[in-house]
Amino acid sequence: MYPFNLKKFIHAVIFFHKYTNPKILGKVKLMKLFYFAEFRHMKKYGRPLIGDIYRKDELGPVAKHAESIINYIAHGINSKDFSGIEKEAGIVKEAVDIKVKANRRLEFNPRVEFERKYFSKSDIEILSEVSREFAKDNSKIISDKSHNEQGWLNTRHKDIIDWMYAFPEEDRAEIKQYLDHSNNLISSFNKMIDSCQ
Repeated sequence: MYPFNLKKFIHAVIFFHKYTNPKILGKVKLMKLFYFAEFRHMKKYGRPLIGDIYRKDELGPVAKHAESIINYIAHGINSKDFSGIEKEAGIVKEAVDIKVKANRRLEFNPRVEFERKYFSKSDIEILSEVSREFAKDNSKIISDKSHNEQGWLNTRHKDIIDWMYAFPEEDRAEIKQYLDHSNNLISSFNKMIDSCQ
């Protein structure tokens, strides 16, 4: 699991607001933009962009941590999955105004300027690529596109989408073997450290 980066989350929302059509940037579209950006970054650079966890939902992948923050701000719904949502929501509200419109669609309006300092060159590359590709797509279109992704197709409803789906199928077994070996080494190292104390 990767750590969720709140500053990157905030400024990715601002980036997507600036470089896609903000009139059609609701929660559903935002969740899909995060999914495409994170999984593409993982595929190309071996790490996610903001470090969220993605769940299969009927409208496509959902960024669980981001959704929890947004739901708390917009609807007062407190997540049982993440502690500290209230504090994180307070930080987000200082940077992004999130309003529920008459049609129940959420609207995101930045209160601060986008700050590039939170992102690597590869982060900006992928955010830009995803923004260009999906700029004019509404929630329905981007949701339909997300339904063609292997991670969504091969995951049961409400389950977590495995990061392995970011990689080509023929590489997954080898990558999993490498990760398992790395985790075993880390575990052995931690046990050795513990026994020395």
